[in-house]
Amino acid sequence: MQSITIPFDSSHVIETSENTTKLSFTLQDLKAAIPDECFQPNVSKSLFYFFRDILIISLLYAVAHYLDSWFFWPIFWLMQGTMFWALFVVGHDCGHQSFSKHKF
Repeated sequence: MQSITIPFDSSHVIETSENTTKLSFTLQDLKAAIPDECFQPNVSKSLFYFFRDILIISLLYAVAHYLDSWFFWPIFWLMQGTMFWALFVVGHDCGHQSFSKHKF
């Protein structure tokens, strides 16, 4: 088996003390690098993702019911956990009003 090493360019990191590291960019630099359209809520896109997640959850339940096999349950739990986390993210985005500009 071959080992892969990735060189680390430390020119972008400025050491400030033994336990902390100061980066050479700020949060504003990162935000400026993201296109403005990523910060604009899009209701149709948000609803598409929401209903897609609901559909995937429903399909996973249908497959679990159809297979009804002990070896599928751990896979089912992992996949459903991921999908319900996705629904949590939708609710979280609603709380920050990034789902829509309108309050529902």
